[in-house]
Amino acid sequence: MVPLFIDHEVTHVITDGVLNHFPDVNMVRAKDVGLAEAEDAELLAWATENRRVLVSCDANTMIDAANERLRQGLPMLGLVLVRQSLAYRVAIEDLAAIALCSEPSEWAGKVTYLPLNS
Repeated sequence: MVPLFIDHEVTHVITDGVLNHFPDVNMVRAKDVGLAEAEDAELLAWATENRRVLVSCDANTMIDAANERLRQGLPMLGLVLVRQSLAYRVAIEDLAAIALCSEPSEWAGKVTYLPLNS
């Protein structure tokens, strides 16, 4: 099982959909831990410290922050980017699949885009 950390860029429609349809998903939102206004590097650090894969919609800057973290030799437990144009249903189902059907080691140091079948 993969615990997820959802940044403030991800719409509540997706987070609520995951929580409502897949209650076994272990998910924490940035706003729940006081990081609603945090910078990308801080979100990545929190996710790593708390052993969670970060989920974001911010492909513009989050990739740079993730790559910088890896260049510095710092660990990263994974970054999942939800494409803004992705149907909510697909995002919800893919995040549930990641959380419920995989292991954290499968995502370590990787940047992955949703949908998973692309």
